[in-house]
Amino acid sequence: MKTFRSFADLAKHDGVHMIVTAPDWLSTRAEREGPSLDALRDSSTVVLQFGLECIGQSLIAAPDGNNDIKIHYELGAKLVVLYSDTDAIIQVFFEEPRSLEKERPEPLLYTHTYNTDDVTYDWAAGLISDFLTFNRFKSRLQDYTFLDSAKVRWWRFKDIRNRRGYLDSFVHIFTPWELLIVALIAAIPGLAIIKLIWG
Repeated sequence: MKTFRSFADLAKHDGVHMIVTAPDWLSTRAEREGPSLDALRDSSTVVLQFGLECIGQSLIAAPDGNNDIKIHYELGAKLVVLYSDTDAIIQVFFEEPRSLEKERPEPLLYTHTYNTDDVTYDWAAGLISDFLTFNRFKSRLQDYTFLDSAKVRWWRFKDIRNRRGYLDSFVHIFTPWELLIVALIAAIPGLAIIKLIWG
């Protein structure tokens, strides 16, 4: 997509690059599940990814006194747009940043459509904007706002796989503490009415 290429060209000095290839998790699933994913192997995929960044170092103390320094890296978040020739569906995934030692968790299915007319410049630009929010929230290198956190939680909740129970655990919109606060705020008008009646 020209939009992704233009963005990658503008941002390349910040370590953002775009590649046109199958994402890691798709290749791994294809190897594990075999012929059932043949159609996915033939799909068209565009990946916009943050580059590898140093996120710090740690001192490893050995019993013999020979200390070593380990440098830690973060492999940046990925925006994956997948078009399946078989189903004629366009799926957009956000993959979390990860350290080199860990595997990426299940990607977020941000959106999907069966209508290729939806794929416009504004649509692609909107994906990039939300992808930057996702990376800002998930990356160890960046600060995020409460609004960023709320957006990512909403996207996780509305992931159709989450609502249908296909994922390992269900993601709620609110945390238990937030539910308690919402319940208390909702109870205030009722308490005021009771006070007026019995006051």
